[in-house]
Amino acid sequence: MVLRLAIIALIVLVFIAAVSTYTVRFNELAITTTFGRADESSVIKDAGLHWKIPYVQRETKYDKRTRFLQSDQETQQTQDGAQVILTSYLTWKINDPLKFYQRFSGAGDTARDHYREADKLVKANLRSAMSEVSKFRLDQLVSATEQASRIADLEKQVFARVNQKAEGNAPLAEYGIEPVSVGISGFALPQETTKSVFERMKASRLKIANETKTQGASQAGTIKASAEADAKRISSFAEQLARSIRTQGDKEAAAFLTPLGQEPELAVFWQNMEFMKQAYGKTTTFIFPTSLPGFKMFRPDALESIKKGEIPKSDISEMMTKPTAARIEAPGEPAKAEPAKADQAPTAAPLQAAAPKEHP
Repeated sequence: MVLRLAIIALIVLVFIAAVSTYTVRFNELAITTTFGRADESSVIKDAGLHWKIPYVQRETKYDKRTRFLQSDQETQQTQDGAQVILTSYLTWKINDPLKFYQRFSGAGDTARDHYREADKLVKANLRSAMSEVSKFRLDQLVSATEQASRIADLEKQVFARVNQKAEGNAPLAEYGIEPVSVGISGFALPQETTKSVFERMKASRLKIANETKTQGASQAGTIKASAEADAKRISSFAEQLARSIRTQGDKEAAAFLTPLGQEPELAVFWQNMEFMKQAYGKTTTFIFPTSLPGFKMFRPDALESIKKGEIPKSDISEMMTKPTAARIEAPGEPAKAEPAKADQAPTAAPLQAAAPKEHP
């Protein structure tokens, strides 16, 4: 009997504990109402086990984490009259559970009913705030580069307005709702707007291309003019330097040209030697006896009899100026040699020039 009473008492205690306690999680806030009324003392923010009076008090628990709400696609008009289709989102959380309960408790007995009604309010405020699109031109929202787009500025302005009064409702703060962030998740253009945007983008790119070509032509002209000026300056300097070198060469050559003008045979001989030097000096060796006409100057003692400042004469010029003993006979008559004088040595037989032997 005692054991039965103990079991019954335990069951009663468990039932009382079940109906008179509730648990609040770390991510929850609770409102404990007494006969449906709530005040500042009704807010439970501490997680853990809490007591209540059964059938007199009732708790409503709200998740204090951030909630996500996405709007439907809506057509908005930009400042320049273009139509755009936008999809936006808003994240919000409950920052005042008492105000939230007082505003939405009439929607139902559960927290789910309260959230459903709050989402309607938040969506209405977001839809109203999206009218900020009318303050931007289409080319400010649609751009080829992220830096040129002003979507971020649009999101900031929408976020600043979303907490204001919309469609006859009070600001969200008076409902215990705190907006966390606003974003544009979708951006589309109607077919007519797409064509105009493409034409506008095409014209913009064509303008940029023309400006780039003009800048390139201007820079090319500047570079070309600078190069031509440098070329003229270098050419003028080179011509002036060449004239100076030629003048200096003429002055230095004058000292050699004057004696060569007086002795043209020496000049011819010198030129011939230069020709032989250039033509055969590196590949062929010639050996000639100094007794041949024109090679007297190659004898070791050829310069001993020349005075200082005197130009040596070649033996060819001496042979050409010396009178010959032979006379010219008429055609058909045999040549007769004149008798030699007593003081004149007999003339030598004509010199037969043998072909020089070439040695490698």
